[in-house]
Amino acid sequence: MEPRRGRFSLTAKADRMAEIAGIAAATVTPFGPGGGEIDPNFIVAQLHMLKRGGVHGVVPVGTNGEFSSLTMEEKKQVLATVAGDRGNLFMIAGAGSSSLPETIELVSYAAGIGADAALVVPPFYFKDAVAPGIIEFYRRVLESTDLPIFIYNIPMYSGIVISDEIIDSLTVHGNLAGIKDTGGEPERTRQLVERYPELKIFGGSDSLVGDTVSIGAAGVISGVANVFPGLLRRVWDERASGGDWEGAAGEVAAVRKIFKSYPWVAATKYALKLRGLPETCVRPPLIDLMPAQKHDLEKQLSGLGLI
Repeated sequence: MEPRRGRFSLTAKADRMAEIAGIAAATVTPFGPGGGEIDPNFIVAQLHMLKRGGVHGVVPVGTNGEFSSLTMEEKKQVLATVAGDRGNLFMIAGAGSSSLPETIELVSYAAGIGADAALVVPPFYFKDAVAPGIIEFYRRVLESTDLPIFIYNIPMYSGIVISDEIIDSLTVHGNLAGIKDTGGEPERTRQLVERYPELKIFGGSDSLVGDTVSIGAAGVISGVANVFPGLLRRVWDERASGGDWEGAAGEVAAVRKIFKSYPWVAATKYALKLRGLPETCVRPPLIDLMPAQKHDLEKQLSGLGLI
């Protein structure tokens, strides 16, 4: 299927933005042995699994997608493959780079293939960058496009905390759509939801999925949803219906705890093999699981009754 190209009209854009809510899988990038070539067939097969599992959207080329290990052309390859087979899933395209021109180029590419929005991490090499510099980076990205932009707050990797000062300076731009908050502090996510009702705030920490849905966030961008999309969807649906969403959230947190006890991207990829997808690898500097780790991971997930 060809990716949708061109930009939405203002009405269609507003309608599509309204649909950006719920559970989104922060998808992995499937590499061959040793972190070799990308496997587009895996991407398509996983998209089909995610649709069956009930997620609302996908976020490719993010942290789970090892974006910092991809070339520009590889990023475009992944985004185009996802755009061509996502169906009705909303798509927030990862557009991460420490380079402003590369970020603008990738955002432009995402707009051209019909992505619904882009997720932009702050420039992550200069850890001493001050707020005015971060604001200028995002201002130029926002002014380069009419594609809705989500700011990615992930200070444990970027080294940059997205402060109220930064957000306040950027809300004048109509295409600032929201924030993915992976800061690991539920109270901060709550503050963002309350302070910026005009923005869509997504939680990005599976271990805090219960806190995220309980405070009225727009949704959750989840790594665990790669493997167990139905479990994340159950949290969302139970919350909406007043059911046992806390129990479901506890199961998600338990899976996340297991994954985090291993190299977590590698664990996610091996768990996908256990769910029936082809085995795929990570790219250095990340490392794949050792045979003993694979055995233990399978045993732990089996113990939870998930495989």
